[in-house]
Amino acid sequence: MLTTDHVRVTWAEWTGIVVTCTVTGAALGAASYWEWHEPRIPVGYLPALALGALVVSFGFALVASVFAAILVIVLSTYGTRLTSKVALTVAGALAGAAFGAVHPFVVVLAVASWVSAESISPAPTSLGTLVAASGLISGALIVPTYVPRVRAREGIWE
Repeated sequence: MLTTDHVRVTWAEWTGIVVTCTVTGAALGAASYWEWHEPRIPVGYLPALALGALVVSFGFALVASVFAAILVIVLSTYGTRLTSKVALTVAGALAGAAFGAVHPFVVVLAVASWVSAESISPAPTSLGTLVAASGLISGALIVPTYVPRVRAREGIWE
């Protein structure tokens, strides 16, 4: 459970955040790999590709979920009282894209690619774009879902 003085994200909420980040990343990752891979992978391999993307996305989601939980706590505590669902969605999307763009694994891959003599595949730029897009979608789903729940549970602005 991630918490501040009085505002917290419960284990159930954190699990929902992890699942959202994992599924979003896996869906985008598998779809983009299948679309951009040359030669095209046969459709029969998509379940194995999806399973691999799910495993990789889970690793990214564990880190991203901490950022998302902190964002939910901050917006629940310090966000304006009149924050609409649309404003929460936009804030979540922008924060998710920003967190995705500087995700620690993306930074590590970019540095490793820059330092190494050979290019790492997939290219850090395309991986960074993919993680930023996944963060954008995940943030747009997570923030408007969990900020109102946390506010209601904690009695914020009742």
